[in-house]
Amino acid sequence: MNIRPSTDPQPPPPAAPRDEESSSNGNGASQRDSPPEPAPAAVDAPAYIPSVSDVDPEDLDALYAASASLARSLDLHQTQDAIVMAARNDFGYDRAGLWMYDPVNECMYGTAGTNEALELQREDHLSLKMEDVAPPLRAVLRGDLPYYLTDDLQRDLPQHSSIDNMDHVRSNAVVPLKRDDVVLGYLSVDNVASQRPITDAQVRLLLLFVNYAAAALQNAQVAEQTRLHRAEVELRRQLEQKIYRLEQVHEVAAQITSLNLDAVLRLVRDRLVTVFGFDRAGFLLYDNRDPDALHGTWGTDESGHIRDEHDKKFDLDDYSNLAAIIRKDLPYLLHHVQYEDGSFNEEGVAYEHALIQLRSAQRLLGVLSVDNSLTHRSITEEDIEILLLIAGHASLAIQKAHVFALEQEVNVRLRRVLKRESRIANTLQKAFKPSVGSHLYGVKIAHFYRPAMAESDLGGDFYDVLDLGEGKIGLVMGDVSGKGLKAAARTACTRYALQAFAHEDPDPLSVLSRLNHFLHEQNRISDSDAYVTLFYGLLDSATGEMRCASAGHEPPLLVRKGCEPDLYNLTGVPCGLFPELDSHVGVFRLEPGDRLLLYSDGVTEARQNRQLFDFEGLLQAVKEEGHRPLDSIVRRLYVKVLKYSGGVMRDDVALLMVEPQRLYTGPETERPEATGKSDTHLSEGKDFM
Repeated sequence: MNIRPSTDPQPPPPAAPRDEESSSNGNGASQRDSPPEPAPAAVDAPAYIPSVSDVDPEDLDALYAASASLARSLDLHQTQDAIVMAARNDFGYDRAGLWMYDPVNECMYGTAGTNEALELQREDHLSLKMEDVAPPLRAVLRGDLPYYLTDDLQRDLPQHSSIDNMDHVRSNAVVPLKRDDVVLGYLSVDNVASQRPITDAQVRLLLLFVNYAAAALQNAQVAEQTRLHRAEVELRRQLEQKIYRLEQVHEVAAQITSLNLDAVLRLVRDRLVTVFGFDRAGFLLYDNRDPDALHGTWGTDESGHIRDEHDKKFDLDDYSNLAAIIRKDLPYLLHHVQYEDGSFNEEGVAYEHALIQLRSAQRLLGVLSVDNSLTHRSITEEDIEILLLIAGHASLAIQKAHVFALEQEVNVRLRRVLKRESRIANTLQKAFKPSVGSHLYGVKIAHFYRPAMAESDLGGDFYDVLDLGEGKIGLVMGDVSGKGLKAAARTACTRYALQAFAHEDPDPLSVLSRLNHFLHEQNRISDSDAYVTLFYGLLDSATGEMRCASAGHEPPLLVRKGCEPDLYNLTGVPCGLFPELDSHVGVFRLEPGDRLLLYSDGVTEARQNRQLFDFEGLLQAVKEEGHRPLDSIVRRLYVKVLKYSGGVMRDDVALLMVEPQRLYTGPETERPEATGKSDTHLSEGKDFM
């Protein structure tokens, strides 16, 4: 093995005779059987750097040709390949390989080389840690040796040898590539195939060449770093642009909260033009009732100005692209559009037009149409992604607007129906009010009724005062389940049936039992579960005796003359729920000056926040009224309940109050007043205090 560091600026001395044919030792073994020589020590003298004058004139042409080939490209891979091919073709080596040094990871990595077939190949997959590099080669990379020349590649550089079944390699040279004392890598050459030795002249030429190669590599590395930097800057710009556009998509999604369809479409169309840069945009909506056409909404004209296209209809048979996206159920369609005469624009290209499907989970909603017919810019894949996102948000907004419009239409129709029903029910309820005066058989009477709202669903509250003859008076307070016209009709049926039963047999148990049987049969026939809560009392004005029964209604309030008000509790279940009625008769006496108050649940169930007015509130309110006139008491009670509920009554309020003034002694001394509306009745909608 020969290691030839140069210690002076003169050309290196001739190579020492190679030792491959040295004599055998005493045992007859050749010197090659002895252990390999240790790595050479570092050389303290400055590295030998030849000049052009050291090169034979006939080799200068090869040097110039090789240098020229390196100057043709700033691409790093092309430069690496050119270095290897120059060593192979211009300098005549059988094989060449270029390894680059990575100071960050402290390793060598392959770049370009020639294989056994002497063909150029990339070896970027090869890498070698510095601790695995042969000591002589590390000395070259450190600058301790100007080059490294050996005649046995397998012995001295086993990690780099790719030669199998070869005992001896004639010559191999390794020279470092350095620039400004910075090691870039090394170039390895050999003559494996021809087994030609590497001469001193070739070494001098190789040392000169690697100076050019190192400069070319450094320039290529700078160019590569510049290119990577520019690519990074461009990638960052594209990323920032994409983030900005995504932010704009979310902003548009946050802004299209209106339930007005036209407002939603105008806003999205405007953002597509002003923010996302499309020349024109428009919406075509689909109507299931007309499956062969799309209908225009808001779009832009040829100048990019907004226009109303609500009256425009697009038949699918006339627009093949619309037909394709609708009938083939495509998420989007991108196509080139020519002018009407078939020509292209001035640049020789057609403008691009994109159709994006708008759909909900259940059905097709329409198509979003955008193009760049003014600027002729291309619609990119990123544009399509943005359009798909916007179309998704727009579809949700369109669906909400459709649902809202449908709800509005249904509500308008419903309000018309309810208003009509309310008028009918109100008319019926007015007819239900008792046509009695303020006195009957010596008994003073006051009554009051007010629905929850003038045009709301009217309830089934009703009351009545029945003249049963011979001084007997029937007192009725009831509440039919349900609201609206059905409840009003059921109330009429109940009231008239009760009047008929009371005139046939006024006994409370008889009246409630017959009414319960009647209502239960009605429920069975109509497959209904309606019911009626009811209080019915029979007052004998000649004796003051009150016989009464309750079907689950609020207990009457009894005010004895000179005493505090109290509830008279009765048990019973509502009429109509069961075939037989379980109720009991209560009997007490009303003396002249005593008072009896009947009322609906709209009084006791009035709410202030979650607190009920309840029976305690009613007892206190009646107590506070003292012995005021009856008509004043029923009005003032309603006012108190109304104030308690904050001015909003959620249920009807009915009040009926009676007070015997003297015992009835017969028709010759007192006759019932002529029928007529009570002077205490207040018409709906009239304010009072």
